[in-house]
Amino acid sequence: MLLEDSPSTALEKLSTTTPTTVVRKLLYSETDNMPKAANKSNINSPEKDDGDKETAQLDTIPNNKGKGPADTIESPPKRFK
Repeated sequence: MLLEDSPSTALEKLSTTTPTTVVRKLLYSETDNMPKAANKSNINSPEKDDGDKETAQLDTIPNNKGKGPADTIESPPKRFK
């Protein structure tokens, strides 16, 4: 008699396998030895695109988002039992 795997055991076997092939190809620059993923846009490229405009706008926003410290500190109302 052959025993069949239950659906949960079969799913566990499928989900716990590790891939043995490399999916992405890495490119090495001649100036540095850091690997770079092969894709259409390079983050470190000196060319400016629309994303740089968004970054420039975000850099002008202050860290406190326009809120200064409170002039006076108010305590919450006390509860009486």
